[in-house]
Amino acid sequence: MPSVQGMGVVVPVDVLFKKSLELGRFNPHVAIGPSISIDVVDGAAETSVGCAFALGSYIWLSDHVGIDVDLDCALVSKDGVAQELAVSLGPVFRF
Repeated sequence: MPSVQGMGVVVPVDVLFKKSLELGRFNPHVAIGPSISIDVVDGAAETSVGCAFALGSYIWLSDHVGIDVDLDCALVSKDGVAQELAVSLGPVFRF
């Protein structure tokens, strides 16, 4: 979700490829993938690229519906290297 910093907006985009372990209703996973951060300040956009990592788990509430909990870390090139941390929580579905 975009966040406001001063007079600008930062839009982070991470594409993560996850590998999970099947342990019943609790499936821990690790993930890695590219990260893009778009900073918009006074109408000018600046894009930074990097790599994202995540640790988390799927918690299955039923056979088809669950919750995904992640701790994400993105390293992007923004006047050197900038680190962005995030905690994610959301629904997951399997068929």
